[in-house]
Amino acid sequence: MLNAADLPDDIDTLKAMILAAEGREERHVERIAQLEKLLADVKRALFGRKSERADPDQFELALEDIETAVESLQAAKRPPKRPPKRPPKRPTSGRLLANPARARPTGDRCRSICRVSRR
Repeated sequence: MLNAADLPDDIDTLKAMILAAEGREERHVERIAQLEKLLADVKRALFGRKSERADPDQFELALEDIETAVESLQAAKRPPKRPPKRPPKRPTSGRLLANPARARPTGDRCRSICRVSRR
């Protein structure tokens, strides 16, 4: 709940706050109406009158409609998916590939510790 000290003194800001609150209230009322309709459909599908023998296919159609409506409500509630952020590529130093002749030792012997002749 807002305190009088927390409210701004600017009339335009107060009007904007009231309009935003009314918009939220309208969305909540619409959502409540949708959920009440879904609940009534589920109750009718599950606990219909005994003299009302429903075809199982009709029950499945009603259930699919309910599932579709629930999924659309959940999709509207979820934020849109964003692709995952990749870390920025680090530049490689050009020195590694600048002189390819340096990468290959010359001579027929390995000059490292092993001292094995090359073939």
